[in-house]
Amino acid sequence: APLGSTTAGVQYLLADRQTRVEARDRATYRHFAMRPLTGDGVEQVAHVQVSFDPSYETLTLHAIKVLRDGRVQSRLDPAQVKVLQQEKDLEARIYDGRKSANVLLADVRVGDVVEYEYTVRGVNPAFRDRSFGSFDLQWKAPVQTMVARLLLPEGREPFILPRNAAARPAIRHRDGWVEYLWQGSAVPAQQSDDDEPGWYDPFASAQW
Repeated sequence: APLGSTTAGVQYLLADRQTRVEARDRATYRHFAMRPLTGDGVEQVAHVQVSFDPSYETLTLHAIKVLRDGRVQSRLDPAQVKVLQQEKDLEARIYDGRKSANVLLADVRVGDVVEYEYTVRGVNPAFRDRSFGSFDLQWKAPVQTMVARLLLPEGREPFILPRNAAARPAIRHRDGWVEYLWQGSAVPAQQSDDDEPGWYDPFASAQW
């Protein structure tokens, strides 16, 4: 890994986020690939965790793979997926019903590539046919390839707000859909200060 291309012993190779908005449905697909370079990095990437709300969302795990010495090992075993109640705000007596699917991968080594992809489908009924979201276009760590893609039906034009010098998307029309695409290679890390207030956000992003 080139000098300065890792954070906490992990090299981030791919961050691919895609959202397709339909009339009364929404699918969000995510695909990540990471390479641990230290023991701490192994511990970090060997825990795959995906959050979802089962009251209106379904989660599909498409693949969990480990690439080692040019060979691909499938590690997606349904019996090893543990679904746990999340409730991060329990101390404040806030119950949101979200759960997390957790997979702990055995035999992950320094230099392996851990890759996983999944889709979360569903729309919060409180918002009906309204849809909104955002894409982080910069992380605290460098990312070798970063992709963000929004698909909307023709005639449904979004309001897009780029933040912190984020690039505007490439736009393409095809087969009744409009594609908004952000894509970057060797995306540098955004340096942050430990003393920054919690509300301060210096990262490039796009809200829609």
